[in-house]
Amino acid sequence: MSPKRTVEQEIKFDVDALQPDAELDQIMHVSSLGDTTTMELDARYFDTPDLKLASNKITLRRRVGGKDAGWHLKTTGEHGREELQLPLGDSMEVPEALRKEVADIIGQDVLEEVARIHNRRVETLLIGASGEVVAEFCDDHVNASSREHEQRWREWEVELRDGALEAAQGEELLQSAAAVLLAQGAQKAASASKLQRALGNH
Repeated sequence: MSPKRTVEQEIKFDVDALQPDAELDQIMHVSSLGDTTTMELDARYFDTPDLKLASNKITLRRRVGGKDAGWHLKTTGEHGREELQLPLGDSMEVPEALRKEVADIIGQDVLEEVARIHNRRVETLLIGASGEVVAEFCDDHVNASSREHEQRWREWEVELRDGALEAAQGEELLQSAAAVLLAQGAQKAASASKLQRALGNH
């Protein structure tokens, strides 16, 4: 089976555990707020023993729970994070189709679990002027463990819905969201991804 390909455009923020809920109605190109859903996500992250994928800013995970449960491979592309996705299946072994995507980096090295992240996600849909979902706001409460670290933290994330806005409008929405959330006490995320933070890389 060929992986499903999507491009992620998102911004992330660190927030205090006691931070009040975000106020989102002032974000540009957002006319109203849609449904809010709480999800329990459980992700296992795979890499070589010497973390070759992480050192190349590549994330490979198997995530259970939420609307996009499955295997995910994330790489950095020209317009954002490119994600390849495959169904969960029953095996804990990395699908060959995803291994092939990173073969030039890992060679024949073993891929093993290097971190596990439990995330209680509260997701709110952001609705545009025409009634379509233009972005998603996520309030993530994270518990992470790796070979050397046990951590808890909270973060906010705004992700554009693929194809809902023109490129310029999407950029305006993200810039506006950043200004709105920073004004409410959020801080720019210290790590580019949950995995990097779980591994102790800030």
